[in-house]
Amino acid sequence: HNHDCIHIILGKGITPEDEAFVIGFTMGNDTKTKFWHIKLFKFLSRFIYPPKYRFNDRETKIFDLGFRYGQNLLFRNINSISFDDFYNYKINDLRALLAININTIDSRSEA
Repeated sequence: HNHDCIHIILGKGITPEDEAFVIGFTMGNDTKTKFWHIKLFKFLSRFIYPPKYRFNDRETKIFDLGFRYGQNLLFRNINSISFDDFYNYKINDLRALLAININTIDSRSEA
């Protein structure tokens, strides 16, 4: 549920690139993420995931973009908040509250 809400807040769809960005964002924004988590995830997503879901070079770069974006936000651990508490918010108001500017997120053109 929270993962899907993060897709919406970031203005991301369901393409492999969007998924890479959202996962990267979530890991970068989580204060519990360690260096080895990133290395392990990248290894698994490149070589172990079923072929349909494996990240290619481009998606790995987009993951990194998402990671940096999540890491640089002032509001941390967005993956841990209860989005149920914000159902009465307009999406743009929630983005403003979390200091997320989707106009600065264009992972497709940067990777």
